Amino acid sequence: MRTDPVFFLVRQKPSARMMRPVIGLAYFLAGLVPGLKYDIEESGMDAGEYMSAAIVNTLLLSLAAFAALVFVGTSRGLIGAKALWTSAGMLAFAKIGLLPPAVMVIALMAFFLYYPKMLLRKSAETLDKDLVFALKDLLLQIDSGVSLFDGMVNVSRADYGSVSDEFRAVVQDINAGMPEDKALEKLALHTESEFLKKALWQVITALRAGSGAQKALESVLVVLEKNQRDQIKAYTQELNLWSMVYMVFAVAVPGLGTTILIIMSAFSGMRITESVFILIIGACIVVELVIIGFIKVRRPAVHSL
Repeated sequence: MRTDPVFFLVRQKPSARMMRPVIGLAYFLAGLVPGLKYDIEESGMDAGEYMSAAIVNTLLLSLAAFAALVFVGTSRGLIGAKALWTSAGMLAFAKIGLLPPAVMVIALMAFFLYYPKMLLRKSAETLDKDLVFALKDLLLQIDSGVSLFDGMVNVSRADYGSVSDEFRAVVQDINAGMPEDKALEKLALHTESEFLKKALWQVITALRAGSGAQKALESVLVVLEKNQRDQIKAYTQELNLWSMVYMVFAVAVPGLGTTILIIMSAFSGMRITESVFILIIGACIVVELVIIGFIKVRRPAVHSL
């Protein structure tokens, strides 16, 4: 399940080698945020390597933004070497070269810190996407007289993505001598999918009570199918909101917002320089990239039912 964020220009292994002298700092930062280290490790990544990559890529992207903004500022005459030591020159340098990269650092680090939790949620949704058909297959086999173990073997050999991988681990544990209910309990404690967890616990309860697993699987399937339909409906409504927010920063703020700012400056006497417009455009681009990444991760992974 290891997946790097879209903004990782340098991958985790190379970043960890670059941060080797201060790798302890990366582990320390991972432990500062509650639940972050657990989320990173459950996502199949090393906490130190991930935080190293987050720090390295944040610095690289911010330095690139700093260099680009300083280049634009000097080429337009907004920043000059002679005027840099004056108060006006320092203020222009701070507005153009320092403030946008600082905002970018905060936005990128916030995204990187939240990304493992989003990745776990996405992994659970991906598993739930194939879970409907896997459980239907398993239920059909049990109804046809196939034992639960043989049904799980067939599901593990089928093409149900992450679900087949999870059941393959259960089958391996059972073949190694672990009792059937204990192997299922191990998976129930490990999986991030709430529906798979619920299905497994109901099957475990049925096994320990000596009853069949058909009713348990049927009830979970009904709830799971309803949940996937609700996810699509909720994402459609959420997408409308984020599309509007994106359009605000892509069109309204650079166009209408700057127009209003110019009109207000005429009444207030506030001086609007070219650096202000560069700052607004740079901030809008950063916000737009963050929104695109967030929408991509929030998209539900479902099959047609």
